[in-house]
Amino acid sequence: MTDTSRRIIRKLSVTLLTVSLCACNVPGGMSNYISSEADALGVADAFLDSILEIDKDKMSRLVVEDDRESDFFEEEITVQNNVLSEGILAKTLYEADEDKVKFTDNNTECKVDYKITMPNYEQVYEKYYDDALNIEDAVSNAEKVDFTVKIRLVFENDDWQITDFEDICDEFYKERLFKEGADTVYVEPTEPEPSETDPIKTQPTESDYSEPSETEPTESKPVAETTAVPTVNPSTAETTEYTDKYTLDDVMNADWNDFIFSFDGEIISLPYPYEKLEGKWALPEKYDSVYYLNPGSEVMEELKYRDNDALMIYVYLRNNYDAPIDIRDAVIGSFYYSRLFDEKGKYFDFVLPGGIQYGSTLQEVYDIYGEPNESSEYGEMTMLEYIDNERNMLYIYCKDTVGVYSFEYIVNN
Repeated sequence: MTDTSRRIIRKLSVTLLTVSLCACNVPGGMSNYISSEADALGVADAFLDSILEIDKDKMSRLVVEDDRESDFFEEEITVQNNVLSEGILAKTLYEADEDKVKFTDNNTECKVDYKITMPNYEQVYEKYYDDALNIEDAVSNAEKVDFTVKIRLVFENDDWQITDFEDICDEFYKERLFKEGADTVYVEPTEPEPSETDPIKTQPTESDYSEPSETEPTESKPVAETTAVPTVNPSTAETTEYTDKYTLDDVMNADWNDFIFSFDGEIISLPYPYEKLEGKWALPEKYDSVYYLNPGSEVMEELKYRDNDALMIYVYLRNNYDAPIDIRDAVIGSFYYSRLFDEKGKYFDFVLPGGIQYGSTLQEVYDIYGEPNESSEYGEMTMLEYIDNERNMLYIYCKDTVGVYSFEYIVNN
């Protein structure tokens, strides 16, 4: 189905919905018209549009009345990566299999299969980050995945309505698109009430950890230039001390798998407390409400520079505690930055271990880090992948014309 065809279907859907919403004021045979296949498919089309647009207000008007009070509509959909998901959804197509449209004998229920064609998420991710393509090209160049969604409608109150809507949403938002991140965050529309028994509604306390702290993670303050943050297996809840005493000399003398680097004049050693970047780098607005990360889980997010939201970095925020925590108390386990994404003339300097920085040559990287575990070439861009025995990784991106321009650290411990 082409984009033009889909726009035509959307217009048809709106027309059919307008007719159906007015049906209660029309006498005679209008109900028979509403219960036609065209009208049922129009409602189903409109519902799929609302999914692709992540428009929950529209969704709520199309589901059965009992589902309109679902907590789903009070929460914000958690996505793994906004820029990727929106680009993929914008290019996702659907088409009803008219050979599999089934009505009950009394025309009060309808079942229809839809063929969904969606860009492959993993390929879009790879082309966007590894190949340094913009989002539009990454989506366009990815292979397409076809799958089937079964939609069931019932005819109630002179209107066709969607049932089992959360199962359909899960098919898109969890199984197909946001599989890595959708289940990692508890979302509450308002500040939860304190509870002594419900760990999801309370911040971690001293009893949650094997090494008690004088304060909870949300209130932790530097003590003698160190801050206790969880950096090991959350099942044991052990903590190590994060030190602020690293210097640029430490970076220059470090190996790549020491996970220490300089960014915008600040020395970062992964895992790194997000709270130390929060003054300059903001989480998306969806985190203005209370968000909790499950123990051992992580979510990738785009952080925008507070003084210029056109500048951004990408990080994985991780909960290394053994109880849910507010996302602002998470540590950064992975860090990605590319000067190609920054506005012209506005960028951040970075220095990696051994002095590798923006403009370093490919040969300089080889001389300092040695042969990579893997090297890939994409036109004038070369990607080097270094992996240690713990599956921690460093990716270096280099262009023939500018040298090193981007890097990504992925630290698993």
